[in-house]
Amino acid sequence: MKGTKDWALFQSFRYGLDQLYYQFPLPNGNYEVELYFAEPWLGIGGSVEASGMRLFDVAINNQTVIKDLDIWKEAGANRALKKTFTAKVSDGILRVSFPNTKSGQAIISAIAIAAVNKTVKPVPAFETITDLKCDGCVYKAWLDEGDKLFTNRTNSIYKLAPALFGAEWISLSRADETKLQFTATDTIDVYLAVEKGNTLILKDFEQLSDSIISDENGGERYDIYRKRFKTGAQVLIDQKKLGMIGILPATGMQPAYDLKPTTSYKANVAATNNNVAKEVVSGGERTVVKNNDSAEITWPIATGVADVYSITVKYNSPAEQDITGSLQLFDVSSNKMVDEAVVFKTTRPGKWNYITINTGSMINAGSYKVKLITKNANGLVVSNIDIQ
Repeated sequence: MKGTKDWALFQSFRYGLDQLYYQFPLPNGNYEVELYFAEPWLGIGGSVEASGMRLFDVAINNQTVIKDLDIWKEAGANRALKKTFTAKVSDGILRVSFPNTKSGQAIISAIAIAAVNKTVKPVPAFETITDLKCDGCVYKAWLDEGDKLFTNRTNSIYKLAPALFGAEWISLSRADETKLQFTATDTIDVYLAVEKGNTLILKDFEQLSDSIISDENGGERYDIYRKRFKTGAQVLIDQKKLGMIGILPATGMQPAYDLKPTTSYKANVAATNNNVAKEVVSGGERTVVKNNDSAEITWPIATGVADVYSITVKYNSPAEQDITGSLQLFDVSSNKMVDEAVVFKTTRPGKWNYITINTGSMINAGSYKVKLITKNANGLVVSNIDIQ
């Protein structure tokens, strides 16, 4: 399928860092696994040399099957790339994961799995809740725009919060008050869609910035609230003016880049040691490593909310060989919180490349410092860092 313009499988995609992960319940046996990729952004229009700007590994059942996949290099932008592998399932689960990302984020458009043994029977679908008790509600497997919102009305979902696409969900009977209960069979996030203006929310539910909109009254908005429940928890909901209940397995995967704000820190705020200078490169002030001695660049940053943050370095490296270094994060008391090895790849003149790491765990709102340390990096140009 390389180079095809048939986008039936490529209307959507999912992307993230090392916590992007899929698992499929399957009978034990041998399988053929097809993975479909496309580069939706980098190198669009042919004006950008995007080789090396997205590099990631792919693993099946925790064994790396692709090292440093570069979709743009193999297929270009907006072109399909298919990879086929064989895999053996011995514990009832086939896993597809992305254990290492050197540049950008991992991305995938489709996964197809076929049993070698044509007589194999599928295992029952895994459900994240059991023992549902309610009056007039229906438990459903896949939430999407256009679905009928209530079991006893014709109203449908006009706009769905991105986090809830594909979620298991409970369609409710429209009433002034909803009472139901169920048991979590896994650690889950429960989402309540609550009619706008209703503030009588269950304890410990957090309000998100997302909402869903139905076609009621020309567009009725329901605010989204979320709470995490552990495996075996009894979930009791007694709430007024609910639209629906969404249920997703708990995950630490971070939202896509375009769903969170980004703050850029440029050369003008960076502190450097004597082996780094600030110069105008490609029309802007950048930090430039001037020799092969130890080089340090430090940016002061601020975070507005407690969260896991990504740190992206924009750079140009004229060196013919890889340049190694480390990215470090320090708190206001100079305690080192992150220290991760990074690799700068050779970059064409006038082009930019990117390295992304993340804080690994949640950090609090406040002031921090990001320090880049490298050696044997003469000529390396660092434009800025983005914190997201």
